[in-house]
Amino acid sequence: MRARLVAMMTLLGWLMWAPSSFADEKSDFEKARIAYVKKDYVEASARFEAMLDPASGTLKTKDLIIEAEFCFGAVKFAQNKPEDAHKLWEKVIRDTVGQYEPDPLTYPTNVLYDFINQRTQIREEIDRQQQSAQAIEAARRKKEAEEKAKLVARVHELETLASEETVIVQHSRQTALLPFGIGQFQNGQNTLGWLFLLTEGIAIAGTCALFFPYRYNIDQQTAALTGPGTPEYRQNLANQYAAVAQDIRTADFIVLGALGAIAITGIIQAQLAFKPTVTYTRKRKLSQSVWPSFAPLPSGASFGLHGSF
Repeated sequence: MRARLVAMMTLLGWLMWAPSSFADEKSDFEKARIAYVKKDYVEASARFEAMLDPASGTLKTKDLIIEAEFCFGAVKFAQNKPEDAHKLWEKVIRDTVGQYEPDPLTYPTNVLYDFINQRTQIREEIDRQQQSAQAIEAARRKKEAEEKAKLVARVHELETLASEETVIVQHSRQTALLPFGIGQFQNGQNTLGWLFLLTEGIAIAGTCALFFPYRYNIDQQTAALTGPGTPEYRQNLANQYAAVAQDIRTADFIVLGALGAIAITGIIQAQLAFKPTVTYTRKRKLSQSVWPSFAPLPSGASFGLHGSF
């Protein structure tokens, strides 16, 4: 309760002191400004210098400080000290970001014009500084975005490397000597592999199929020689079967020759396109296992399961 009473009394005292303090500030400023209007520049300079002193100055309100700094600058300008005036006005311009407008009824035209020129120059400098700061900020953001993109790409690359594995398959020259497209399949040329496999398979199937009619005509030739009829008839019939058998045998030789040519072509092609190794990537197989665990404790034992995935 006592602490609350002290706080209320402190607040009340501040509220009573604040208007009085502001009135004192305003009074000090008006006295200095009147001295400037009366062209008593020595008194005005002394008053402004005292009230604007960073350590012991009486001005605390920002708006009054800005007004006092400008008026002090006008005093310096009237004392033919434009450099001192420009320093004070530059502070006013920078503190207000170029928005301060002096009272045209209080200050002479040459002071107003000189201040406007000073403000224009500083505004251009402020604009250049802002543009430079914006360019630096844009470059910083761009660099951060590029670094972030690189980091994301690197993380993605690491994730890809972690989820994939590289497999190297060793090939054999001896395997490439095998027919039926085996060499092509080993080299990864599946289309050619199927082409040689099918054509050589059809050729083998064709020569097997020709064996049966050939054997049939040979048997019929033998039977005709010992069959009924005159010797001339039996010979003519046997010759007919022999001619058909010969045609079939010729066709069989042609098929066998084609089979050999296709097989040799496939082997040569497989040797020419032979690759000692083939490298490819595949999804890494994650091992998954679970095993029981047991740990003795002072009060008993602990059972559980461990796993890796």
